[in-house]
This record gives sequence, structure tokens and C-alpha cells, in this order.
Amino acid sequence: MREYDIVIVGASAAGVSAAQAAVDRQAGQTILLVGEEDRRPYKRTSISKSFADDFERDAFALLEFEWYTDNAVDLEIGIRVERIERRHHEIQLSNGEVVRYGKLILTLGARPRRPRFSESLRKAVICAVTIRDIERLRAAAVHARSATVVGTGVLGCEVAEQLTRMGLETHFVGRNAHLMDRYLNPQAAQYLTELYRSHGVQLHLQTATPRVHHRDDAFELVLAETGERLRTDLLVYCIGLEPRTELARRAEIAVNRGIRVGPDLRTSDNDIFAAGDVAEHPGGVLTHLWRHALEQGAIAGANAAGADEQYSVVPFRVKCEVFGHYFFSISRPPKHELARHDQREYQNGRYICAYLRRGRVQGVIMRDDKDAQKRYMQAANEHWEIERFEQEFELA
Repeated sequence: MREYDIVIVGASAAGVSAAQAAVDRQAGQTILLVGEEDRRPYKRTSISKSFADDFERDAFALLEFEWYTDNAVDLEIGIRVERIERRHHEIQLSNGEVVRYGKLILTLGARPRRPRFSESLRKAVICAVTIRDIERLRAAAVHARSATVVGTGVLGCEVAEQLTRMGLETHFVGRNAHLMDRYLNPQAAQYLTELYRSHGVQLHLQTATPRVHHRDDAFELVLAETGERLRTDLLVYCIGLEPRTELARRAEIAVNRGIRVGPDLRTSDNDIFAAGDVAEHPGGVLTHLWRHALEQGAIAGANAAGADEQYSVVPFRVKCEVFGHYFFSISRPPKHELARHDQREYQNGRYICAYLRRGRVQGVIMRDDKDAQKRYMQAANEHWEIERFEQEFELA
């Protein structure tokens, strides 16, 4: 039986970050990183914005194979962990092998939400989350004339743009009144909407999840509000993610929406950590951004190697770069708190909206000032006074 000081389950951004941090914290430890996908860990956020042009198999890999071998990290891909036996500190792999761990880190990520489709329809619909999903989508798009994307968040926006760039007639369906409704205010969302329409994308907003029929290698969507019928060759769902908690549940590790962790990212089992999209933090907080996963992975890896670090959720920017334009949002107040904030908007070849409380910046939405994005993040996180904000960005 193989034995490791640290086993990391999930070859994700958080998993790679955990391995790097564990190596940095204490050299010479034995580490195993296990992933279900058929290639080494890659930057998931790059694939949905890059598939209109062909790409090499490992174009988005986070690290070269040499890093794993040079640092004595065993990387096993295409392998699933079937169960965790906490009492004996063991995991069972899908190939039947049993591996013993000292500390275990779960970086299992999240899976796409899907409507309750029949099995045949589930197989026909694409959810563009993994690189295999994107490869399948790209291969199908080459022979298609039309596509419909359901879900108007960041991922849906990127996928719809790429399909349009590939020359497909693209429909974009969402239940909210605006694109990227969670992150953009109505003004910024209107800019984004006009941008899609100017490239021929047909938008169907404020519509519930459509009824779907699949026949003759095509889909027919029925929009509930209007009864409109859309016939499309490809159907892509981008309606959010849910943490992959099944492995933890079977092992009787505490789970709510995600795997519950404390500030040190330990689970209800002191020798097991969780990080990234699968982790639920105190107060029921789930994070879902790339940078959050990297930070959490680093802390979980360091702590598994003997450190005692604490994680606190820090706001990061959300970006969407489509059709040559850049949209940015950080710490936009939730809708129920908007009335408690003052709002200032600026337009001069770019668009900026600052949310203020007591004269200090709390959040920012920006369009087409990409080079200054780090300073906008700094302004929001440090709560600059509005006078400094206006001077820094030449808005006065």
C-alpha cells in the first residue's frame, strides 16, 4: 500500500495551489495529487473565452510535468477517488488501489447545475465547464449553423461570444433583466447588451428556463412567457455551479451546501481540509472565483504541512472581456443594500460607477479601462475617499 504525508483530491486550481504551498512549507514530504480529468491541471477560466480558435491539448496547463517530478509530487490523472475511510486514513481509487494519507485535502470543485432533463437530453445538452465540455462544444460548433446559450452570467457571456465568433447564429436566453445581473448595474449591463446585439446575437431576457425538446439532431426551445419557439443545432447551459460534496457526505464529513470548514480550512475531521469551490466557510459563505480558490488552496496546503494560517474571504474582481471590450466589477453591493450607498457615474470613453458610504469607495464597476484594473481593486478594498478616487482616475 502506498502512503503519503499529504493526499490532495481534485486536480484543480486549489489542488495545485495546495501542492505548491505544501512543498514550499516543508520540503521532502510525500504528496499525491489525484484528478479525474484526462490531462494535467489547467486554468479553467481560460477555456470558455478561447475556444473560437483551435488550441493544443495542454495549452492551459498550470504547470509543466517537470514541476511535479522535480518536487516529488505524484500526479495521477484520469483516476477517481471512490471513498474515504477516515478511521484508517485511507482512500480507495477507481482502479481498486487503496492509498493511505497523513493529511487529506479535498479540492473537488463544483459541477454545473442542470435542469431535470431526461437521460437522453442530458447527454445531448452541453454544460461548458470542463475542457472536455469545451472540446465537445467546439467540435459540434464546426458543423452547426445555430446555437442557444442559456444563462447570462460571465460564463454564458463568454461562450455566446465565442460561438458568435465561430460564425453561428447565436441566441442568448436568461431569466434576469440584464446580462451579468449579479455583477453589473443596469447602465453597464446595457452597454454589454448593445454590444451583443451589434454582433447579431439575439437576446431573450426575463424568461424562465425554457421547455426543451430534442428531435432530428436539433433542439426546440419553448419560451414560457411568450410561447416563442427557437430551433437550434446546439444547446449550451451555463446556469451556475454546485459544490461536489458527495465524497465528503459518504465519509460523514460535515456538509451543508458545501463542505463546512473553519478559518484554517479544516473540516469536521481534523486531518482533512477543503478548499476552493467545494468549501463552505463560516456564515455559509461559498466562493466561486479563481483567485479565491488559489488563496484557499495555498492556506490548506500550508496548514496540512504544519502551518497555522487563517483564511478570510477577500473581494476579487470579476471580469468579462468580449468583442474587444472589457467589463469589471468588484464588491458591487447586493440589491437589498443598494439604497444604503451613494452612487457616482463617470463617462469619458470609458464607464465607471463607484459605490460609496460616508464618502468612501465600497465597490466599483468599470468598462474599458483594463490597464487600471489593479488600482480599481485597491480603491475598493482600501475604501479610498472619493476625492482620492476621482484624482487617481482623472474623473474630477
